[in-house]
Amino acid sequence: MIKHLSAVAAAVLVWLGGTAAAQEGTGAPNFILRGDEIFEAYPAGAKAKGLEGEVTISCDGASRISNCALVSETPAGEGFGDAALAIARRYEAAPSSKGPPIYGQPRSITIPFTLPKARTVRAGGVEYVLPLPLEQPSMDALYAAWPRAARFTGTEGAAELWCVVALDGRLKDCTVGKERGRDHGFGAAALSLTPLFRYQPALRAGKPAVMSIPVRVDFVCDSWCRPFENSTVRAERRWLAAPTPQQVMAAYPPAALSRGIEGQVRLNCTVGKTGGLEACATVAESVPGEGFSAAAQQLGPLFHLAAPDPKASPGKVGVVVAFGPSPVVPAWLRGQRYTPVLDAAGAAVQGEARVKCRVAEQGGLEACEVLDPVDPVVRDEVLKRAAGLTAQLWTEEGRSTIGYVLEMRYTLDPSQQVALLGGEPKPPVVAPGVIDYRPLTGLSVPRDIARYYPDRAARMEVNGRVALECAGLVDGRPEGCKVVSESPLDYGFGDAALKLSGQFLGADETIDGASTHEPVPIPINFKTPR
Repeated sequence: MIKHLSAVAAAVLVWLGGTAAAQEGTGAPNFILRGDEIFEAYPAGAKAKGLEGEVTISCDGASRISNCALVSETPAGEGFGDAALAIARRYEAAPSSKGPPIYGQPRSITIPFTLPKARTVRAGGVEYVLPLPLEQPSMDALYAAWPRAARFTGTEGAAELWCVVALDGRLKDCTVGKERGRDHGFGAAALSLTPLFRYQPALRAGKPAVMSIPVRVDFVCDSWCRPFENSTVRAERRWLAAPTPQQVMAAYPPAALSRGIEGQVRLNCTVGKTGGLEACATVAESVPGEGFSAAAQQLGPLFHLAAPDPKASPGKVGVVVAFGPSPVVPAWLRGQRYTPVLDAAGAAVQGEARVKCRVAEQGGLEACEVLDPVDPVVRDEVLKRAAGLTAQLWTEEGRSTIGYVLEMRYTLDPSQQVALLGGEPKPPVVAPGVIDYRPLTGLSVPRDIARYYPDRAARMEVNGRVALECAGLVDGRPEGCKVVSESPLDYGFGDAALKLSGQFLGADETIDGASTHEPVPIPINFKTPR
């Protein structure tokens, strides 16, 4: 999807969708209206004329749809109706043979067909027109680039690339910046797609110019990469025991290992009375005939969950086992409830430190050390609390985390924030003659939002939503904010949002270091404090 946000004008968001990958999982696809599908289905004649349209269709069902029919299209005769129905067919589920459709009552779906528009900004007294996306990778190309192991398990990821848009509209000199799922190869996958993008080049004072921009590529599962039904173990049902990397390697089929073949297997198992996995059966394997299925079943008894309720019937759990060398990053860390620690003067101890630890066999952290010079009181308290953290032992992608060395930033305050560190690179230094565009980034959400919750709304347990628009950032803080919308009214959410706005922190949108002074939108959702 090529999407220009008011705050991040040059970011390109590519959402993966389609139909070809039903074999990747057993789950049914949910209908999600996405811009990349609209862009790909856009009628060529209408696009050439610069026409935009809107279509309403009626389908049975909610998240899973069937029996879609055209209700209206504007303008008529330009192909918008057929394009909308083609999008819907990718998600259609078979209707029930008995009575009404299996997915509920009819629903109306409106699909807008809009073309991207170039955005003009001013910085340093000069007018710029940002690059306008014209072509993007097809969904077939996106799917083919999706790393195979991640695709098999329905693992989602994203990569933000930094690229130069040349005068011919092509991307060049691309590097990977931020990356979600970096250990699964999403950054490299995104880089492989860059020859398929084309832009209308940037303008500086009305003349074509070369500009560096961020390009974001998102790999999101639904009908192209269906996650398995009930494939994950929820955090509240964490693993108490799981195979170690050494045990996985010992079970690795020797012939496949010697030829460098990697494989993934999805098992469905029964949870025994004591929490162990029993009667594991293979649901799917990525490379049949190489012995991975038997190897995964051999590892099944090494998994152990918390014992289920003895009165409940035996439950089923899905687990993926991956064979192949790959680093892993635990997806979450579980901590203790925060209790303040007071220093000798009776004040709460606050601070933060970078900590390196190893994941132990039971999921706890061991051999922890603080990497930065910090106050000794903070250091001792952070090490004490880090030792009380628990990492997941097995990832959703089928990897053991036992023995993995991780780095984290531990913040010692009422939020007790723990952030895993990955050493993501910073934006590159652009070459001479290239315009350096940086979008608005990093508007971090304040940790103490509960302090600003309106009293009456909190007492009545009412949630709220506010949209602010701020004149800009001063030293990273929003200034000149006003309420654009507020819901519900008369509970004080607007005033609370204005008080809260000064707590946000971000980096301004700039061109060659000069601010564009564009308005900054800030949506704030208030949820009842617990």
